Amino acid sequence: MAIQQEADDVAWPEAKLNSYVKVMCQMSLGMNGLSVLIVTWTTVVLLGGFVSVLETKDFWSLTVITVIQLPGTFDFLLTEKKITGPERPRNPFYTIWNGISTPFRKIFSGRQCVVWKVIASAILGIFLVFVLLMFFITLCALAVLYWLGLYISTGISLWRLVEHDYGNTDGGSNLEPSLYILYSVAVAQGVLFRCRSFYSCTQRTQVVNRVKEHYELNKIDLVLSYVKETKAGCKKDILSFPDGRWNLVTYAVNLLKTSERPEKHISDVRAVFLASSTKQQRPLKQLLIGNESFSPMISKLLQMMHPKSLYSRETRENAAGIVAVLPDQIHLEEFTGGVQSILSLLDTSEEYPWLPERYHRDCSFGLEEEPDQRDWLLQIHKRYKIQKMYERGEQEEPEDYPREIGGILTEYRKMFVQGLCIFAKLADDKDNYRIISNTEGLVSRITTPLLSSRLHEEHHEEWTRIAAETLALMYRFMATPGESGAKLRHQISSNGEATIRALQGILECDRCYEKRVLRAIATEILLDVCVDTSSIMTRWSATIIQELLRIFFASYTQNELKLFQKLYSSKHWMKKRSYIRNLAGEILVMLSSQSETSATVILHSGNAPRDLTNILVCAKSNTYRMRAAEFLERLCSDYTNDDYDLESLQEAILNAMPKVLTEILGCGSTEASTQAGTEENKPRYSAAEADLEGGPALPDNEKKNISSSHCQNGEEHGDSKLQEALLSLCATVCQKWISTDPDLARRFDEIASKICSEEGKPVVPFTLLVEEAGEILKKKND
Repeated sequence: MAIQQEADDVAWPEAKLNSYVKVMCQMSLGMNGLSVLIVTWTTVVLLGGFVSVLETKDFWSLTVITVIQLPGTFDFLLTEKKITGPERPRNPFYTIWNGISTPFRKIFSGRQCVVWKVIASAILGIFLVFVLLMFFITLCALAVLYWLGLYISTGISLWRLVEHDYGNTDGGSNLEPSLYILYSVAVAQGVLFRCRSFYSCTQRTQVVNRVKEHYELNKIDLVLSYVKETKAGCKKDILSFPDGRWNLVTYAVNLLKTSERPEKHISDVRAVFLASSTKQQRPLKQLLIGNESFSPMISKLLQMMHPKSLYSRETRENAAGIVAVLPDQIHLEEFTGGVQSILSLLDTSEEYPWLPERYHRDCSFGLEEEPDQRDWLLQIHKRYKIQKMYERGEQEEPEDYPREIGGILTEYRKMFVQGLCIFAKLADDKDNYRIISNTEGLVSRITTPLLSSRLHEEHHEEWTRIAAETLALMYRFMATPGESGAKLRHQISSNGEATIRALQGILECDRCYEKRVLRAIATEILLDVCVDTSSIMTRWSATIIQELLRIFFASYTQNELKLFQKLYSSKHWMKKRSYIRNLAGEILVMLSSQSETSATVILHSGNAPRDLTNILVCAKSNTYRMRAAEFLERLCSDYTNDDYDLESLQEAILNAMPKVLTEILGCGSTEASTQAGTEENKPRYSAAEADLEGGPALPDNEKKNISSSHCQNGEEHGDSKLQEALLSLCATVCQKWISTDPDLARRFDEIASKICSEEGKPVVPFTLLVEEAGEILKKKND
């Protein structure tokens, strides 16, 4: 009941259109009611009671008015009782024609003399001419009465009211008031008719176009059909129809369920669902919940998507587009063969010759199996014949050859991406995901275009659009825990070498350089697919190292973060990305220690030292902080070039060292220490972005509890392993820098002096303070 009320309160764009139709129906109902009153008044009161005393002018005026009012009377009386189905009588014109034509059929079908047949033909021709002439005259008369009838009725009534010569009204008869009432009612009906016409002229186009523009429809046919259906509903129940749940969406559901030719409106229906899902997502779901037509509609759409259906490619694509809008309402267990219908969208590589080598192939791919099944099969066959004629020298090369290849690729990409989107959204449901994971051949069909190096090289733009959706779906599968997720991860990893080559191809492709999100997804999946990272260390290039840094630093723009959240709508993606981010940091540590070249690449990548120290002091996750400490320690130990990069690294560590030492000594790392900092150490992205997988921020009271208990249990920032990593970093600084650079040693001693002064301790050099911190940490661990 609450859902009903909430849906009723929604201001759908059709609300004004519904109001317009309802007002029009109310006016029409009023006009038809007046027609009944006029016909009753003329036949019973006037022609029945005063027919002998009526003037000739009034008699014929009443007759014309009565004839004009008959259509409205019948429409009013038959509104509630429409004759349909088996009760509907046979067309009277058919009965008359059947009776007349029977003897002529006997003459022409028998062995009568030719003369009789000529005579019969002449008689039949004359009769047909006469019938057509009479039919034309009658049709013209009816058209005049239909279009101008109420104007004629109103004009006659006004004329009689102005003339007011009703003949002999003596003897106490009520003829004059009766005529006056009749003509007044007819004039009132005419006024109402003009009001309805004016309202229709001023409002109809406006409200209809508003709905058309809201749903971004190419044609107005669906809206006009909706108006017609709404009008029929109003005639049956003028008081309660249309209710708050009647709109273009519910009409579209019923239309696809009951229509004998759903392909006629399916493109407009798709636009309706797409606009509703993006602009009114919540009301759309509420309207579909409990709708008895929803399941039959989905079943019909899945049948239309099947490759062996009789519908065209465009219809299949539109059906898939509607299903893609409603996946959270679909339970695959209820639809037999539903997975195969959706899977067929990923099978278009066998149906479309989208690569040049497929364009040259012969008909062995299956055209002869069902040659009349779909119109696009005939188009492919035509292209094949033209190409064969060109190869034999019988025809010049088709001018639209490149365009056709591009068009086929676009069609293929649309169908393929549509299928990927449907599977991605269906996978959010646990039961649907279980069914999907048990589908044989799913992963191989998904990854086929991704692994095609030729498609990547020759049709780059179309390939990147397919690759983005493919990688997003693969990431979703790999992030899902449990047995179902394990099955899909195993299928993805089983073709590891080919997948790794394809992913590295994305990272090393110059044209993919601007596709930052695509490169990030490819890198993350590459890390997950490579089970043994140490065995493939030789694969890492400078480009891949930069992507690893982006992952570990979470250095994404706001638009990229939104796109990530859109692609990774799975509830498990946070945990997966946290694992991948930590793995990226681990590999970077190994790379920095493996060669000085890798360390140089890392230090040359933007503001890597500053970003590392930001994670070291600002990240919420101890794992990331430990990884940053290890990373910085490796760079301090292994990078020996006396250049600008070394100076940047030293400055970054100098800025972070007060917080690091204070935390090891157990007297800091409060809330302020994780958020405050000098302007030089201020991160170029927010703490939430720097720790994308850190989860939601803690409430203030929880932060205070953590801060107050920090020195006692080290639960968050004082974790023993983290402190050991921080202490190891400080020891490396003492060993590698302070012992060899007096000026740098002086700056570190100033930091130590400031910390000692703040804590009320005797001032000691930096090296002694680090030794003291080590003793404190050892006592804590004991």
